[in-house]
Amino acid sequence: MARRHPVEDIEGAGEAPGRKRLSVFVHMAELMQIDGVGLQAAELPVAAGVEGLAGLAREEAEPPGRRLREVDARHPRTVPVPTATRLARWIAEAKRLVQEAGAKA
Repeated sequence: MARRHPVEDIEGAGEAPGRKRLSVFVHMAELMQIDGVGLQAAELPVAAGVEGLAGLAREEAEPPGRRLREVDARHPRTVPVPTATRLARWIAEAKRLVQEAGAKA
């Protein structure tokens, strides 16, 4: 069985910048559970302040859509900004996944 280490034992994670970087990866990994969201697609919502599945599940399509476009305008990504329809599907799936996780707990 693999030995678990506290996050502070991970190199760089004990300091604030390391912890922040680690949380970005965790949020992106959570979003990648949504069908059609890969690594590059997950990067934009996280850069816009969406904190993983639970954060996306709390959103409505337009405010984060506007934030995604603003972030992409400042720092263009290789994947296009999701349409409002696609973002609404992502939000619906995030809500479903969060609800399923809560039911299992």
